[in-house]
Amino acid sequence: MPSLAWPALIAGAGALACTTATAQSGSAGLETSWRVGASSRWLVRGIPLSRDGTAVSFAGADLYAQGWSLGALYGRLETQAHESAGAVGLRAAKEWTLDGRWAVTAQLRHNSYPGAPSLQRWCYNEAGLSLADADRWVLSWSAETRRGPGCNQHQGPAVVSRSLELNASWPLASGWHLGGGAGWRLYGGGDGYLFGQAGAGWQQDHLALQLDRVMVDPAARPLYGVSTNNSWVASLVWSF
Repeated sequence: MPSLAWPALIAGAGALACTTATAQSGSAGLETSWRVGASSRWLVRGIPLSRDGTAVSFAGADLYAQGWSLGALYGRLETQAHESAGAVGLRAAKEWTLDGRWAVTAQLRHNSYPGAPSLQRWCYNEAGLSLADADRWVLSWSAETRRGPGCNQHQGPAVVSRSLELNASWPLASGWHLGGGAGWRLYGGGDGYLFGQAGAGWQQDHLALQLDRVMVDPAARPLYGVSTNNSWVASLVWSF
């Protein structure tokens, strides 16, 4: 996987849809990144939110300036409840580079799904930290709440879940790479599950292709049903 400006939010689609190149250290100007793409599934930390057999489309943009960045992502998907929904992702982040190799990033992120009552519990405002080593691996931690702008849940625990994730990439020849990752999501009540992905991708100029095998701990099934079965996810992204 390329450098994760957003910690791994969506396996498969998000490994590309929520991925951007890190801004050049020390640049005094404003840099931009744009992308459009499609995927066979929309997953959030291993859990599929889109219905089997339906495609997902998305577009995103990021702005960078002197270690600061802002990003937005919008997607369209059909939920497992047969709703046609939008997927909105917003983020703000600050990156510090250490010794030209290590990077520490702090960020705030919002994710919501307008038009999909069945996905209301997936509306989050999130704070996170990540540590990256020369674009080869990224370790990230985040805490999520359903309170605040866009979600407006006023009851229940302030922090509904926490996640710890590790993603890595191994470059090969001719634009190919291998990638993998694992994560642990813990709910406020103490329940949680493991998830991960392994796959390969190809990137040349502005085009990127990715194929992942996504795996989810059976402990997630009492909460999310048989949709948590392991699955293949294919994605295509055009950046400019």
